[in-house]
Amino acid sequence: MSEVTTSALDRLEATLRREAAEHAANVEKALKLQATEYERRLEVLNHAHAAAVEAQAKTVPREMYDNDKKAASDAMATALAEQRRTFDAYKQSQDSAETERAKAFQLWKDEINAKMASQAGAAAASAKTWALIMAVGAILVNLVIRYMTTSTPAKP
Repeated sequence: MSEVTTSALDRLEATLRREAAEHAANVEKALKLQATEYERRLEVLNHAHAAAVEAQAKTVPREMYDNDKKAASDAMATALAEQRRTFDAYKQSQDSAETERAKAFQLWKDEINAKMASQAGAAAASAKTWALIMAVGAILVNLVIRYMTTSTPAKP
């Protein structure tokens, strides 16, 4: 039995050595694959880091952005207030000019009305005068006609 056992042990030892060699080869292959994967990941991380640094260089800190936004908002509010003051001054000047134009128009209208009233009075007086002249003329004509019809002409 010792021969059977020795040959079985030799085969078992050969199998174990072969499996150990295969295992060692597989472990070495796995380590190489793991190292390649680590290199790939590091390359990706380095690229991502470079991209993050580039993106950060293009960004503005939040505090600076908020300050600039507030300054722009304040400038806009100031400009709007100035524009409002300018518009109010313009409107006031236009209102006072409109009031002056209205007063001037009212004065002109009153003047025209006074002239028309004066002319109407003069026309009424003139009409009365003409009526009086016509009445006197009619009376005179009537008297002349009566005188001529009542008086007899002298016979030659």
